[in-house]
Amino acid sequence: MSVTFTAATRTFSAEFGADVIMSIPAAEELEINMSNSNAFRVCGTLGIDLEAEGWCGSLPADDFLGRVLLALAIEPVDAGVPAHELPGTGPRWIECGRPEGYAQERLGQLRELADWAIAHGAEISFG
Repeated sequence: MSVTFTAATRTFSAEFGADVIMSIPAAEELEINMSNSNAFRVCGTLGIDLEAEGWCGSLPADDFLGRVLLALAIEPVDAGVPAHELPGTGPRWIECGRPEGYAQERLGQLRELADWAIAHGAEISFG
C-alpha cells in the first residue's frame, strides 16, 4: 500500500452534489508516492495525522507549502532505518527500512509540488 501526493483542482459536480477533486495531468511528473510507513513518517513532520484523515485528504497549496518549509527548517536529518525482520508468528515479514536523509529528500520533492500547485491554482491531494 502507498500514499501519493498530487496537485489537484476541486470542482463542484451537480451530478454528485459535492466537490470532486481531480488530479492535474500536467503535474504527473510531480506525483510523489511513498509506502504507507514512509508517508506516515513524513506526514508526521508536516502535522498531518494520516490515521485521523482516513489516509487521504487535501490541503490548500499555500498551507501545505508552509508545513513543508517549517518541517525542513526544524526537522533533524532523518537517520534512516535499516532493513529488518519484523518479529511475530506467521509468515516472515521484512521491513525494507529507509535510507538516511529520506525525509529531507521527500520534503524537498513536496516543496516542488507545492510551488507548482500554487503557481497553477491547485491544491495538494493525498491518498
